[in-house]
Amino acid sequence: MSEIFYTSDLHWGHEATCTKFTRNDGTPLRPFSCAQEMDEEMIRRWNATVSPNDKVYVLGDVAMKSQHLQTMGRVNGKKTLIRGNHDIFDIRDYLKYFSEVHAIRYPNSREFVMTHIPLHPDSVRERYKYNIHGHLHANRVTIDVCRSSGNPGAGSFDIETVSVIDPMYLNVCVEHTDYTPISHDEVLRRIRQQQEDYDNA
Repeated sequence: MSEIFYTSDLHWGHEATCTKFTRNDGTPLRPFSCAQEMDEEMIRRWNATVSPNDKVYVLGDVAMKSQHLQTMGRVNGKKTLIRGNHDIFDIRDYLKYFSEVHAIRYPNSREFVMTHIPLHPDSVRERYKYNIHGHLHANRVTIDVCRSSGNPGAGSFDIETVSVIDPMYLNVCVEHTDYTPISHDEVLRRIRQQQEDYDNA
């Protein structure tokens, strides 16, 4: 039985993701010494996870240079691309490796919408429950919530603002998925966990 998987921001062949870009804490964005090492390890993990008949949604930013698009031919699955801001080449270049190419995609239930860049919160609330996206790499869409502590009845309490992951958004960039596509079941599990974390914040 085939499964559905999601991933984003592969950046095949992009040296800067390994050697230049950093996370907010100053550590390297990706734990690879060079793009070749990154590509080979991501291909290995992908093919260990995804079978040839599985469907994979790639939510943008496949490669910065057109010659690296061919790496998609080395990974399993029937692939659909949701174009990202770096997917700038002729659509015929993508259709060599993807069965479909879209700007935005959602299932008939409209439970969630798939985009590259996260949608504005009002757009998500009006039409969907969740936005599965990429683009942010190691970062997440967050929301500030107020939390109180102490004893309000005694006039002694504090209010602090904490930043938590916005439960409407799920980032499936490879930096959040151990550099391999994640299954539909795992997506739903993460959405539920984010909602619980938000409710308990």
